[in-house]
Amino acid sequence: MISAVHRACATREDEWLRDVLITTWALTTGRLPPRDPPEALSIEELIEFWADDRLAVQP
Repeated sequence: MISAVHRACATREDEWLRDVLITTWALTTGRLPPRDPPEALSIEELIEFWADDRLAVQP
């Protein structure tokens, strides 16, 4: 069983990692990060931020 302290620590670590990934992607692509937290975004908004046609494999 996971303690409440461990769960809170894991949540903070997850939030930190999320913020690092979003910031890195925003700097790499030049896109503005979403204003709302990721869990509040629609599928379309998530795809718009994370998808990058330049990285797609060309046939």
